[in-house]
Amino acid sequence: MFGDSQFTSTLSVNFHFPKIPRRTIKKAAGLVKEIFSKTFTGSGEKELYELVRDELLAWNEELKSFRTKSQTGHFPGKSQIDDGLALVAGILEQTSSFALIARFLEDADALEEFAEDFEDLDDFYNSQFQTWQALVGALNEKFKANRPALEKDSEALKALTELERIYNMPSPYEQLRHINPLIEQVAKVNSTLVEEKRTHALERVDLRIGRVKEALAEAHAPSELQNQALRPLQMCRQRIEATSSIPQIISEQTEAEGYEDEAYELLNGFIEDQRKKAEAEQRRRELEQKKREEEAAKAGKAAPAPEPAPEPVQPQPVAKRTVTINPTDAMAKSVATGFIESEAEVDAYLAALREQLIAAVKAGDRVRIK
Repeated sequence: MFGDSQFTSTLSVNFHFPKIPRRTIKKAAGLVKEIFSKTFTGSGEKELYELVRDELLAWNEELKSFRTKSQTGHFPGKSQIDDGLALVAGILEQTSSFALIARFLEDADALEEFAEDFEDLDDFYNSQFQTWQALVGALNEKFKANRPALEKDSEALKALTELERIYNMPSPYEQLRHINPLIEQVAKVNSTLVEEKRTHALERVDLRIGRVKEALAEAHAPSELQNQALRPLQMCRQRIEATSSIPQIISEQTEAEGYEDEAYELLNGFIEDQRKKAEAEQRRRELEQKKREEEAAKAGKAAPAPEPAPEPVQPQPVAKRTVTINPTDAMAKSVATGFIESEAEVDAYLAALREQLIAAVKAGDRVRIK
């Protein structure tokens, strides 16, 4: 607050109002220079009042903009923004030039301290905001799914730990320059790991696609059935190519086994229908042949030279179904405990597995061991 020596009351022709001494104006002008880096070139109270008010209004607008941005996620400086808005509001709410300048000088210490915070906030929200968003995206999105795999690499773990430390700092402004290099370091390791997992997964899926295509070709499956059988595997492959998530790549690779099983089920249904049609056609031909033979026999009794019987019709070969046998099924049937501990149990397990294999082969099927 200011004593009587700083402010005096003077009488004008029509009004009574406080008037600011020149030395007080000079002191306020010095504070303006220190806080806002602006030089007061005027000489009167009104001009000083307008300069202080305009600079504080500019701060106020910037701080409100910072507050809006800070509310969109995890961003530093929220408490400093609120403190700054309260400080500025306390000065701007003064209704006269005298009162505003008096409050401005009264809050000099708080303003000088906050000016340093404002510089940090201004640089952060106007220049470094995208850098911070990159940090948030890296920790919460880009590297989140692959973090367990990344942390097995010492360099990636070190970089992630440092990024996490910066992320949790209340005032990280001095560390912002390290964010992009650290992200690039993690991204390099991440790219290598993803590519390794993706390449392996695509190789496994391509093997399954190749087996299904071969089975479809052997069965002379129509194009519609081929598309239906292959589409889940092909879509699985596309998802593996598109994702950068190691857990998803592994999941898709695992699910591809089920898609292959489903493809064989579709194909087996088609082959079964073809078998039934072939068997029905064979029975029809045999009946027709038998009928011709009977007619020929009757004709032979009446005629001296019966016509020779037609050549028997050979059935067309039918494609083999693909059946999947899981050795654990044989284990469950032959060894109740789930553990093989004797030669007798070995023989029982192998006998059960052999029985499954022989039954499938005798049925005209081909076997895929799971």
